[in-house]
Amino acid sequence: LKGYRRVLSKEANNFGVFLEDNGRPDEAAEAYRMARLFDTNNISALLNLYALGARIALPDGDQVRHEFDAFLRDLHHRLRIWSLSYHFGYVRNPQAFVDRGMAWALSGRPRMAINDLERAIGLGAAPSAIHLALGRLYFERRMLPASRKAYLKVLEEDPDNIGAMLGLARIAMREGDFTAARGYLDRLEKMGLPPAVLLLERVALEALLGNRSESRRLLERLTQIHPRNAKACAALAMVAQSEGDDDLVEKCLLKLGELDAEQYPSVRLVIGQIAAAEGRLDTARRHYEEVLRRRPWDRQALELILRLDIRQGLRSAAEKHALKLLTSDPMNYLGNMVLGGQHYLRGEYALAEVCFRTAVKARRTEWALNELAWTLHCLGRNREAVVLAEEALRINPRNAMAWDTLGAVLTALGRFAEADDALRKCVEMRPGDVVVLLHIAKLRAAQGRNEEALKLLESLLLRGAELPAELYEEARDLARRLRSRGRAVGSGVFRLPTA
Repeated sequence: LKGYRRVLSKEANNFGVFLEDNGRPDEAAEAYRMARLFDTNNISALLNLYALGARIALPDGDQVRHEFDAFLRDLHHRLRIWSLSYHFGYVRNPQAFVDRGMAWALSGRPRMAINDLERAIGLGAAPSAIHLALGRLYFERRMLPASRKAYLKVLEEDPDNIGAMLGLARIAMREGDFTAARGYLDRLEKMGLPPAVLLLERVALEALLGNRSESRRLLERLTQIHPRNAKACAALAMVAQSEGDDDLVEKCLLKLGELDAEQYPSVRLVIGQIAAAEGRLDTARRHYEEVLRRRPWDRQALELILRLDIRQGLRSAAEKHALKLLTSDPMNYLGNMVLGGQHYLRGEYALAEVCFRTAVKARRTEWALNELAWTLHCLGRNREAVVLAEEALRINPRNAMAWDTLGAVLTALGRFAEADDALRKCVEMRPGDVVVLLHIAKLRAAQGRNEEALKLLESLLLRGAELPAELYEEARDLARRLRSRGRAVGSGVFRLPTA
C-alpha cells in the first residue's frame, strides 16, 4: 500500500507541474497538496508548493513556509534535484532543468537536453550559459537558425564570448557561407582563440572549400607546433588516407599509439574510419563499439557503425543502430533511410513512407527522393511518385534507379511512350539488369504487346537466381497469365495500379 501511495503522490505532483505550466496555478497548488496527502515525505511537492507560494498568495502559504523552513533546518546534505524528480516527481525549478538538461547533453541525448534547457529559460534561469549550451545542441541537430539565434543571444550579453563566436563560424561553414566563416575565424584570432583550436577550424574551412593541399599544410604545421595534439594527428591521418599516402597514415597511427590517443572517442572514430577504408571492417567495428560503450548516444559513432552494418549486410544490427540513432535524433537522414528500407522490405509501405519523407525533409537527395517515389508507387500513389522521381533525375540525370522508378510509375499511369523512353535510358546505363527487364516486360504487357512481354519473361525466368524471390514469383505469374490467354490477350492482362 505504501508503494501505491508513493506512485500516486508522484503522479499528483507531476500533474501539478503540468497545470502550472499551462497557467492554472490554483489547480496546481491543489495537486501539490494532494501529492503531499498521499505521501507526506514528497519533497518535490513541498518545493513546488513553496515556490508557487512565493509567486501567488496561497491560503496555506504561512504553513507551507513554516514546513519548508523546518525542512531546511533538518537538511544535512545538498539536494540533487534530478534525483528528487526520479523519486518524487518533477521539481518546477529553473536550476533543476538546467542541471537535468546538461546531464542529458553529456549523455548524448540532445533532444531531451534541449527540452529541459528551453524550459529552464522559460522559468527564468540565467540565460547566457544556457543559450550557449542550446546553441551547441541545436547545431548538433542541424537546427541552424535556432543555433544562430542562441549564439547571438549570448553575444548580446557578452560580445567577446569566444564560444558563441566559434559557434557562428561553424554555422557559416555548414551553410556554405565561407566568406563569413573566414571573417569569424579572423575575429576569433584577434580575440585570443588558442592557436591549436583556430588552426583546426581553418583546416575544416579549407577542406570544405576543396583546398585539400592547404588543409594538409595547416595540419602538418599544427602537428609540428603541437606534436602531442592527438586530434590534429588523427585529422592528418584522415587527409593522408584520402590522398593514398600510406606512409603518412602509418606514421600518424604510430604517433597516435605513442600518445595513447585511443582514450579520446573522436580519435578512435578516425582510426576506425581508416580501418574501414582499408577493408579491416572488424577492427573498425571494434573501435566504433568502444566509443559507443562509453558514449551510447554518440551520433557520429552510431552513423559510422550503421554504415558498416550496411556494408556488411547486417540487417538486424542496422535496424538496431538506426532505431537508436533516431531515438536521439529523429530527423537523422541516414537513420530514416535505413529504417525506411527495413520497413519496405517487410512490405510495411506506409511506415516506409514516413521514414523516407523524414529523410527527404532532412536532406533532399536523389537517393531519398527515389526511395520515396518507389514507395508511393507501391502504395498506388503514382501521381505523387512521378513528381519525386523527376526531381531525383533533375539532381542526377545519370541515376539509373530513378529512371527505372520513373518508367514503372509512368507505366502505371498509362503514359507508355514516356515510360518506354525512361526504361530505355535505364537499360543503357544498366544493360541486362533483371529488375529493369521485368519492368519492361510489364510495360509491354500493359501495351498489349504480349508476345514481346512473354519472351522477356521467359528469358528472365531462366535467370531466376538473379531475381529476388518476390519478383521471380511476379514474373512467373505474369508469364503464366500471358500463356493462358495466348496472343489474343489484350492490355487487360496487366491490370494497372490506380494513379
